[in-house]
Amino acid sequence: MQRDRAKYESELEELRSSLQVKNSTNLERVKQQLQIDLAERVRTSTDKIAIYRAVTELLAEVLADFDLAAQDTVGNMGRRQNLDRFNRQRMKMYGFMGMLAPQTVMDAYDALCDLLFEIANGDELYDWKHVRELVLHLLNEIRADIGV
Repeated sequence: MQRDRAKYESELEELRSSLQVKNSTNLERVKQQLQIDLAERVRTSTDKIAIYRAVTELLAEVLADFDLAAQDTVGNMGRRQNLDRFNRQRMKMYGFMGMLAPQTVMDAYDALCDLLFEIANGDELYDWKHVRELVLHLLNEIRADIGV
């Protein structure tokens, strides 16, 4: 019985040692994968913030154009030059966000652009309060996406 007991204790010790080696190896793999995942998340978050910052800058320019047009006469944005500028910037913003933004951000952006098109074409009056609501909705969706 003592020989069997010694044999089993020896085998048990070998198993423990083997498990410790396997656990250490697995733990190292998990640590490496976590570092890779963390780096990827940081990169994605940094990209999103940079894209959203660029969109916000372009959007500020577009809204300034609408404010200026509203101060002159209703429908002044319908002039070809201003509408072309809005349309080009709108497409840039859409392209930037389309790369990384979730559908909720895209939907909020579309709602804002739809209203701005109606204003630019003279189909809707410029109402800063309504525009501001849509801008804030877009910004809140962006904040949610980046975890703010």
